[in-house]
Amino acid sequence: MKYKYTTEGGHNGSGTLSDAQSPSPIYNLGSSGGNGSIADQNSVVNMHVEWDGGTEEMELMPVNPRK
Repeated sequence: MKYKYTTEGGHNGSGTLSDAQSPSPIYNLGSSGGNGSIADQNSVVNMHVEWDGGTEEMELMPVNPRK
């Protein structure tokens, strides 16, 4: 799986995740070996993902901060 992202704050990054078999469908991009910086927690993140010949674009919205 390949991914690219951009944020409102101008941060961006990209990387590739292996086909490792995992019981969880959740991937942690922070340890994937990609490049780029971490977005501010209140930033909208625009994500482009490619896998098995398919692609998807998505906009990730921040959650309300915990009080």
